[in-house]
Amino acid sequence: MQAEAVPDADNFYIRITNEYKLHMLKKMKNKVIVVVEGRHGIHTVMRTNGRWSCTCPAFIYRRTPECSHIKIAKMLIANAEIRKHMQNLNTTTGSDSP
Repeated sequence: MQAEAVPDADNFYIRITNEYKLHMLKKMKNKVIVVVEGRHGIHTVMRTNGRWSCTCPAFIYRRTPECSHIKIAKMLIANAEIRKHMQNLNTTTGSDSP
């Protein structure tokens, strides 16, 4: 019996982006609100003062401490922060050129 291949990070990201639609609603100093549209409906994910919550049944009934919607929202936020950082680097390095 052949072992199933473990997906690399790029394939995992592609699969997630094809299965879910993400909408960043608000990002404030102590609060982030993201709407995640997936195969089983639309759920709201929030991070308030560092604590994560989700409106999905898996999170509400504590079947899992961190549902897939929270994981995806974390990836979205991290990706947005990386893009912002890269844009700042490009702006800084671009302004120094003659």
